[in-house]
Amino acid sequence: MTMIGGRRVAGIGLGTAPLAFRDITAAEGAATVRAALEAGVGLIDTALAYTRPGVETYAEQVVASALRGAAGERPLIATKGGHWRDGDRFPVDGRPGTLRAHCDVSLRTLQVERIDLYFLHHVDPAVPLLDSVGALEGLRQEGKIAAIGIISRSDHFRRCILT
Repeated sequence: MTMIGGRRVAGIGLGTAPLAFRDITAAEGAATVRAALEAGVGLIDTALAYTRPGVETYAEQVVASALRGAAGERPLIATKGGHWRDGDRFPVDGRPGTLRAHCDVSLRTLQVERIDLYFLHHVDPAVPLLDSVGALEGLRQEGKIAAIGIISRSDHFRRCILT
């Protein structure tokens, strides 16, 4: 067990990128999420960028659908902002305003009052990291997120969670 954002989390989670990038229906995706929960998965990892062309945030919609009416304790929800799909492109933007807007979209889509773990999906080389992390800390202080994560392609760190 690991503690993230004040919650105990089992060591197994479900990543939802395949729900968006493979040829499966939303109903099949929701069934996959529910089956994972029934099997004991305690963490669902998703992202604004896990979507299909023309859809703002597909995987988050599937997760929200699967969790509606689900029995038992809600899993820890981790999602990411600062990276999204624009047609066939996946821009990166770590500016504070972008992170705030992406967090608000994810809150609405996931139908939660607070995101358990919110990641900066990719460090933006055009934005000082302290500006991006400062924006995430602001969201944490406002109660919109419980814990902050950073994902980087750098060899210095790959994934970091700040609680």
